[in-house]
Amino acid sequence: MNTYIGIDLGTSGMKLLLVDETGRVLSRAKEPYAVSSPEPYASEQDPADWEEALWNGLEALLDNQDPSTVKAISFSGQMHGVVALDEDYRPLGPAWLWNDGRAKDVSANINARDHDLVVKETGNISYPGFSLPKIVYHRKIDHEWWDAVRHILLPKDYLSFLLTHRLGSEYSDASGTLLFNPRTRNYSRPLLKLFKLDADLFPPLYPSTYCLGYVKEDIATRYGLNEDVKVIMGAADNIAAAIGIGVTKEKMVGISLGTSGTVFSPVNRIPTHNDSMHLFAFPDPAYLRLGCMLSSASCLAWWANLTKEKDIGALLDSLEPLLGNNLVYFLPYLNGERCPHNDPEASGAFLGLRMQNDEKDLAFAVIEGVCFGIKEMIETGKLISSLPFILTGGGAKSSLWAKLLATVLDHDLAIPSIDEGPGYGAAIIAYSGHTGESLSSISKRFNQKRTLVKPIEELVPYYKKRYQSYLKLYPIERRLFE
Repeated sequence: MNTYIGIDLGTSGMKLLLVDETGRVLSRAKEPYAVSSPEPYASEQDPADWEEALWNGLEALLDNQDPSTVKAISFSGQMHGVVALDEDYRPLGPAWLWNDGRAKDVSANINARDHDLVVKETGNISYPGFSLPKIVYHRKIDHEWWDAVRHILLPKDYLSFLLTHRLGSEYSDASGTLLFNPRTRNYSRPLLKLFKLDADLFPPLYPSTYCLGYVKEDIATRYGLNEDVKVIMGAADNIAAAIGIGVTKEKMVGISLGTSGTVFSPVNRIPTHNDSMHLFAFPDPAYLRLGCMLSSASCLAWWANLTKEKDIGALLDSLEPLLGNNLVYFLPYLNGERCPHNDPEASGAFLGLRMQNDEKDLAFAVIEGVCFGIKEMIETGKLISSLPFILTGGGAKSSLWAKLLATVLDHDLAIPSIDEGPGYGAAIIAYSGHTGESLSSISKRFNQKRTLVKPIEELVPYYKKRYQSYLKLYPIERRLFE
């Protein structure tokens, strides 16, 4: 039976999946790596760490498997990162990641000066983490770096380069550069001209299922792969996640409780612009509307690290009695915020503390605050569906968190039985790129079984009231730091 590899270049680590033609996951591997923050607002990773994770991950993934069955490899990856290469295709220092906020002033200036042009060309406003403001800022502060730059890649596209020694990117990831026109499916000439950027700095663009090339001979030999293993372009992490969980049609809504929190819905036509929502290219339908809060499950990871809690699953299980019985509020803006507040200066906060509160009260407030943030994004984007919202991400593995979110949203949730996140979507893209079968067909076939989570009806009014109070907190908190 043929098999396919999906590789997800995440923020905290690389996840690799080996999937067969029925959608069954045969093997998994995970390789962690660190995020560096050498100065305020900075978030960086060394591409050498990704390369090491790729080689080690492939070895672990294919251990006790038959590598000759592998037909194609594809990728998902964190968006917006800037991977600069010199003339010899070597990385010029660390990659600046999606949640790097150092270009906040550049981004604000772009929105103040060029808002209408940027929206017209890209369907988005500028955010500090997008590629363009980071490039402009880095060029300004480091002339030596800029003089050496010959190629600029997105993170996952560096992996496909390592496997093929060919440069390329695809439409969905390019949508997060602030240099891509989703209508023309190409880089925006007006924006390249405005910011004095040579189009040759950026790789050619292709559809997600395009075959960039074949695994290089030395790599194929190293892992026992056939020489005709295709390397398929892949998709940005949120687009791959949507494909992986079966959100591939209009009037479907997906929610991801990952490191960041996202809400997304495919659309056939470009909707009326909303400064708080992103517009990305999608394989089919043509576009994906998406809202992103920068800190989601990472808020709970932060709290667990702060309190030395080693078993997050056990912690979540212990919070069940606090459903409908917790008065502490939490603002989940630990890395600033993107949607609905385009505010890199936003900060997290606990409110409503009393002497009798303990660590569990605060832990519950954290997951509740994330749920409120998800609800605020859905309302901002006017994402409506008569179908259950499809829930994915690490937070979806907690029955408590899922029940709380369903209750806060007052909407049914469906959790896929195979929930491997963006890496699973990448494997589906690899399958489609090899066989030609449509992504929606494969995704539907692989996502037949889902667990339904319904709101706790008696608590819906309680959480509607608390949500209204939550909405009043950000403006108050923000005024403290003006």
